[in-house]
Amino acid sequence: MNFRSLLRSPFLILTAIFLLQWALLFSMREPTWDAVSYYAYARSVVFDQDLWFDNDYRLSYPTAGDHFASTDFDQETTSTGRIVSPFAIGSPILWLPWLAILRLFSSLSAAQLTGYEWYFTGSINILSALIGFLAFWLGFKLAEGVIGKKLALIGTITLMFTTPLIYYQ
Repeated sequence: MNFRSLLRSPFLILTAIFLLQWALLFSMREPTWDAVSYYAYARSVVFDQDLWFDNDYRLSYPTAGDHFASTDFDQETTSTGRIVSPFAIGSPILWLPWLAILRLFSSLSAAQLTGYEWYFTGSINILSALIGFLAFWLGFKLAEGVIGKKLALIGTITLMFTTPLIYYQ
């Protein structure tokens, strides 16, 4: 493979665009608002072995900010007495194996862990970005089989710049 064909590699083109977007948008901030609600699923399963979110929301208050804490998400319950969470569970299911592995290794320390330490939330941010890139790559590969490499690449690049997936990952 020569340099010219390397530059035309769809994988390298998509990777370069993804890395540029990631460098501009990536954040190691603690989760707030929607992110707390998504993260609560995975955090609750790994740390509490339950799906009761009241303590998960309260644990997020110091990092999520006063405005988030003032909403009292930990007080709104369903008819069964559980805390309301209208958020999808797809991302947390993908995060569970990594969060469990990280919890296992970090439990070797004597520190009391909450799941809101920077290495838990930061690594979930990175994992989400990689899963997002995988979605774009798989979309490209599926489209390539139907409409050809050039159109599939153009379509995937268009999606990378026009969908909110980059923001939400």
